[in-house]
Amino acid sequence: MRTIAKLALVNVAFAAAACSSGAPRPEAFEQRESAIYYGQLDTTHQAVVTVVRQGSAGSVCSGTIVDVKGQSGYVLTAGHCVTDAGPTLVPVNELYVVVGNDYQQSTDYYAVAEASFHPLYDGSNGSPNDFGMIRFVGASAATPSIPAMTPAQDNLSVGTQLDLIGFGQTDTNADNSTRYHVTKPIGQLTSPWIISDQSGTSGGICSGDSGGPALTLGTERVAGVASFISGSCTGTGYHGRVSTVHDSFIQPFIDGTTGVLSCDECTTAATIGNGACSTEATACFDGSNAECQAFYDCVVACSDAACQTQCQQDHAAGANDYFAIYECVCTTGCSTECANEAMCAQATCGFEFTDATCGGCSDSACCSEEQACADDATCTTCMTSSNPPASCSTNAIATAWNQCLKNNCATECGIPQCGFTADAPCQTCFEGSCCSESQACADDATCLSCLSTSPAPAGCDTNALANDFLGCLGDSCSTECGVGGAGGTGGTGGTGGTGGTAGTGGTAGTGGGTAGTGGGTAGSAGTAGTGGTGGSAGSGGVAGSGGTGAAGMAGSGGAAGTGGSATGGDAGGGGTAGTAGAAGTGGTAGKPAGVDTSGNDGGCSTTTNNSHSSGSAVLLLLGAALAVLRRKR
Repeated sequence: MRTIAKLALVNVAFAAAACSSGAPRPEAFEQRESAIYYGQLDTTHQAVVTVVRQGSAGSVCSGTIVDVKGQSGYVLTAGHCVTDAGPTLVPVNELYVVVGNDYQQSTDYYAVAEASFHPLYDGSNGSPNDFGMIRFVGASAATPSIPAMTPAQDNLSVGTQLDLIGFGQTDTNADNSTRYHVTKPIGQLTSPWIISDQSGTSGGICSGDSGGPALTLGTERVAGVASFISGSCTGTGYHGRVSTVHDSFIQPFIDGTTGVLSCDECTTAATIGNGACSTEATACFDGSNAECQAFYDCVVACSDAACQTQCQQDHAAGANDYFAIYECVCTTGCSTECANEAMCAQATCGFEFTDATCGGCSDSACCSEEQACADDATCTTCMTSSNPPASCSTNAIATAWNQCLKNNCATECGIPQCGFTADAPCQTCFEGSCCSESQACADDATCLSCLSTSPAPAGCDTNALANDFLGCLGDSCSTECGVGGAGGTGGTGGTGGTGGTAGTGGTAGTGGGTAGTGGGTAGSAGTAGTGGTGGSAGSGGVAGSGGTGAAGMAGSGGAAGTGGSATGGDAGGGGTAGTAGAAGTGGTAGKPAGVDTSGNDGGCSTTTNNSHSSGSAVLLLLGAALAVLRRKR
């Protein structure tokens, strides 16, 4: 497994866009670039290359590989080919060295690591010291080169024949992209310049040949570098004299580097052109692999490993293609240069860790368990997913590795001994007083769900493990963990019974009977409910006694009137029963304030880098120990 690094990969869709003859050229280059007029096709001098600049200021120059050291190649070209106005050095990531007889058709190109121009070059047309040097990456012992002429080797004179070579326009093709050459004698020779007469059809340099060489015949050396022409391409051509700057500029540039590539330089070289890993890089970044590009763009925007993990999960297919580049770079393209880089570190026992201390302990104490997990697809998914499935809690391989880490690497991997994590005072307290209850809950999926899910699932109020843990916290760590709920609200007192309806007085008979006695006495008020204790529900209020309406006394029969009958009074109605008191409101459950509850109602969360919501205690505990993203090699 391997953590993600952000590979500095270049866009491999290069040749068609950057080397097009239609690429815009700055006006100054129209005057300064040169190409061979009235010459012949050259398929011999493979050390004579094209220097291409990508971007809005795209341009094409020629140059010569004059030396190779290790995987670094050195190109001598014109100063105006590597500078903008000022002069200022162009960004080296816009420059490429293209090898081949036709730069439009070539797929063999190299990234530039360094560039420089002569310190006395002032950027003007006709300025002496128009020399530039480039170091590109990806060279080898097979890379061709032609050395630059030293002062001791310079025996040039007027009439000496030189071979002028370049990729510029010809007398018949303004859009030429192939290498041509023409042999000409030196017409004039000064300290800074080699001057050639190009009149008529004698041939010479023209637009596109800037930076190209004037080679000596026989033992080939770069005697001059094409700089500019006076008049048209059939006018006068000027090459800067190389021997005058060899010791002061060219050789110091070469000597200033070791030729040994850094990992970044080697990675760039390996993933472009004909590099050892260009096939894998092309498969990812050729413009047709949307998933690989999406994964790369996602990772580039990340600032932490958790984000990288999410990118891998969101773009799994693209991640696999991207990692194929890693495999090639680390094992084939740059195995030496990148041997000490984290991205190429070889896992000892199956996984790589972002925390080297934890990884070292696991490799030492739990290697077999770790390797068993790495070799099992389900366990690997459990350990690398930010949302592992619930089945992971019963994965025997994952459980075995987790237990080994807990037993041997708890300190090194930051694994809590009692199943949960909290702020220091609370954790110290419950690890000392409630460890068995805490661990029992963390190891039980139902209890863990009760304490980490909001709202809590049904039945949690009767979960014995959860109640044991919270009860222990309340008894032993109420201050440290902020445990202890408010008392329940007292029950509402019962409603008093309604008084009985008064009896109707008897109708007076002759000689009128006595009126019935009034209604019954009102019922007594219900007793108020007792307040809840320690979060217990308040007791229901005692029901009010029903009012017992006394029956109306029957009216006494009136004395018989003359022919009259006495009518008895109606009995008083019974009093209505008092309403039962409402039940007291239950007290709010106490929440451990010091324990990390991750925003849930009451409870604790396990230690994890990814805020897992799964009920898997095993996976949650390992979250702190393992690197968030890994890939087996």
